[in-house]
Amino acid sequence: MAELRDAANEGDEAKVEAFLVDKSDQINAADEEGYTALHLAAVRGHGGVVRFLLAAGANPSLGVAESEAGLMSPGGGSDASGGKTALHMSAEWGHVDVAKMLMAAGASPLAEDSQGETPQNVAEDEEQEEVIALFAEFVKDPEAAKVRFAEDAMLEKANSRARQQTLELKGDLQMLVQEEVASLKEDLGKINKAFENVQIDSHRHQKKLTETISESHTAMAEIHSVLSDDVIAQCKVMIQTEIESFRGEMQSYVAQQLATVRSEVAQMNMAQMEMKMQLMQAAMK
Repeated sequence: MAELRDAANEGDEAKVEAFLVDKSDQINAADEEGYTALHLAAVRGHGGVVRFLLAAGANPSLGVAESEAGLMSPGGGSDASGGKTALHMSAEWGHVDVAKMLMAAGASPLAEDSQGETPQNVAEDEEQEEVIALFAEFVKDPEAAKVRFAEDAMLEKANSRARQQTLELKGDLQMLVQEEVASLKEDLGKINKAFENVQIDSHRHQKKLTETISESHTAMAEIHSVLSDDVIAQCKVMIQTEIESFRGEMQSYVAQQLATVRSEVAQMNMAQMEMKMQLMQAAMK
């Protein structure tokens, strides 16, 4: 019982559900001070736990067993709580949504505790105006009020589920964004590396071209010393043709490498745009 009591008191719906999987017969069991899990969840205003306990069969009209000990209140004080129902407790602390759930499940604002006080009396003593109005609506037409309170409870449950799903969706989107950013950073790193390699190759080819030109000049000087002017002129044309051919090959290679890099950058930009569109579409939903 201590495990169920602590889970209800803390508002831990998952632990409450896990406990009752094979111990559902203890749902209305009272602790040593006479409080059930429903009493503890109601006094703390844990709507999710109250909703689950009621759906699982908790008795909304069950009063606290007669006991000299009192429930420690959220403010640190205590009450003489003999016979008080969960509705007494939600009324005292102004837990409107919890009060609606309890009345929709059959609790009455006119049920008396061992001191003859009703939840309605408690709400009036504590000046809980919203709860007072709620009880007045119930007293005026109990059946109609039960229907409305049940509808409100269902709506709140749907809203709670929607909020949870929204949080989960935000978490999924954040994770997706982080993964996409990491992937894009990795791709950008690869592209930067490829660009650096192109620059290195370009410098290497430029150096080789310079060396070739220098060597050709040296060769031409040597040829000039032993050959006629016509032969030298022909050699110059041949050498110049070779140099131009080599320069053209180098320029073509560099152009191809730069085109590859630009293509990869364009693809990365397109991936970023697609990711932004997906995130915008998901946010609009």
